[in-house]
Amino acid sequence: MRPIYGIVAAILPLAVLAQSNRTYSLEKFEFEGGPEAWGNDCESLSMNCGTAVIEEDNDYHKEGKLMRYLKEKLYSLPPDRVYPSGKHIACYLYSHGPHGFCLFFENLPRGTNHTVGEAFNALMALERAGKNGHCSHRCGRGWNTKWEHGYLKLDYVRKSCKGVCKY
Repeated sequence: MRPIYGIVAAILPLAVLAQSNRTYSLEKFEFEGGPEAWGNDCESLSMNCGTAVIEEDNDYHKEGKLMRYLKEKLYSLPPDRVYPSGKHIACYLYSHGPHGFCLFFENLPRGTNHTVGEAFNALMALERAGKNGHCSHRCGRGWNTKWEHGYLKLDYVRKSCKGVCKY
């Protein structure tokens, strides 16, 4: 039985490495109107968004850990699933919780829902804001410029879930 454990122990790190270097394909999600049709900013965020350290080694600027994590969670969901304003879609649990960084739509008109595909596009727009030196790669808002009201928000919240939130 010991040789089997040795084989599993040798192969398991390779499987984790292969999964962590996953690239994201836009085949599942299409940029409606192209990337320029999506806006972003770093306004109306909680104070903790800019001060909470999210990296294990306390590195504030380790590029994209939070964004990669949330993109992976969104990518695992059906692109046509819809979410209303205020409903958490996915969260990165901060420390041992219950605080965390959550992705959710905000200020949508009553009865308006947006899809996971739209959330993915808005998150990609938000990620561009982070790459341009804004939002510190962990907070902000993203939206389609055709939306009259509302946006996808990534912000620090007091009650979060871990990973994909209950639907």
